[in-house]
Amino acid sequence: MTFTAETTARKDGLTLPVKPNPVARGHRLGRSAWILHGLAYLFFLSAWGVMLILGESTEESQPVQGVGGAAAIVLSLWSLVLSIRALIAAERPVLPVLNIALVLLEITAPCVAVWWPLLLNYRAFSPVYEIALAWGLPVFVPFMSFGSGIAALFAWWLTGRAERRGQKQGQPAWTQRRRWRWGVSLYAGALAMLACLILPLPLYIFAALSASVAEKGILQNIVLDTTPDFIKLIAYNQMGNGSRGPSLKYRMLQDGRLSDALLLSFFHHKDNSLGNAAWAAYTNRHPEQRLSRAMEIAASPGDFNSTVQYIAGWEVAMDGSPEQIGALFPTAGFGPDPLHDGLYQGLRYSPSKELIPQLAPLLDCKELYARRMATHILAYQTGATLTATPQPGSVPETAQEMSELETVRAAVKKATQR
Repeated sequence: MTFTAETTARKDGLTLPVKPNPVARGHRLGRSAWILHGLAYLFFLSAWGVMLILGESTEESQPVQGVGGAAAIVLSLWSLVLSIRALIAAERPVLPVLNIALVLLEITAPCVAVWWPLLLNYRAFSPVYEIALAWGLPVFVPFMSFGSGIAALFAWWLTGRAERRGQKQGQPAWTQRRRWRWGVSLYAGALAMLACLILPLPLYIFAALSASVAEKGILQNIVLDTTPDFIKLIAYNQMGNGSRGPSLKYRMLQDGRLSDALLLSFFHHKDNSLGNAAWAAYTNRHPEQRLSRAMEIAASPGDFNSTVQYIAGWEVAMDGSPEQIGALFPTAGFGPDPLHDGLYQGLRYSPSKELIPQLAPLLDCKELYARRMATHILAYQTGATLTATPQPGSVPETAQEMSELETVRAAVKKATQR
């Protein structure tokens, strides 16, 4: 007969079985995880030291770096597994939790560092860098590290609270299985909620900025196509106004796939740099609408910001027909204004003798600014040589300008007689 604690209790006349004392929770697995983590650091530092001594690209150094780095990664992941096993085995949580936090920090740090070349618009020809961008590691890894910590703390707190409330109501103590079922369910729900609240904005910023330094992958295309406009607008405003703010905003508008309606609304924005970037993004997407949009803006320029007005005038000068360009001249006498600044500057670099009859009447315009600009435009188009620089209308006309005006009149007359 085999004697157990229960049979011994019956033999001694006891009415209840004798239960052995519970074993106190220890640190066996948690301590082993820290030992492995320390070995990982030892391999990593050894490989780093060899690289510093022998050089990064030497034949002797590269095998040591590869073996040392691989060993460090394997040992760190092994220590992470042991820490998780320690928590499942109900060991004291201090060592496992600290080790998990350290491993997650080590994984997160290089992924966060990828943001630096991304913000600098640096195209690195590194397979690791390309893989990190293609899989969205600079966003997902930091989120999983910090989000998992927050969700785990929330699940642990809520599970313990639910268990204590049940015990106060006379319910039996929870089993370990029930605790884990509650904890995992609460963790998954909290992590999903954090993902919905936090991920869309940084994920869109990452997709828009990485589009200019790497080929657009499946992830970037999905994010850029499905992100709503209000998140895109928030992302644009988050780029700031520092030294790199304008370039980041420009990249955001160029590669962020904002809707046509949102880009067109930026034409009216008081921020001129925003109007410029929005015009470039819209016309790159719809190059066939450059001239038609410019003519719409020219029809009511006061509704648009000054940069968009200037660009519209330039577009009409460069690509418009003589009739379209001539349609803007009746209001030229009211200058200076951004629309006609762009028109005049564009005509200086787009000489066409077909426009001479349209421009010649401006030489007798009472508005000094319009007369000066017409003088210089016609000089470019007829080949006349001028030395005076065109001045704003508030500066009085000089004798030299009057002389050059007569020179241009003569050149125009000669050109129209041919």
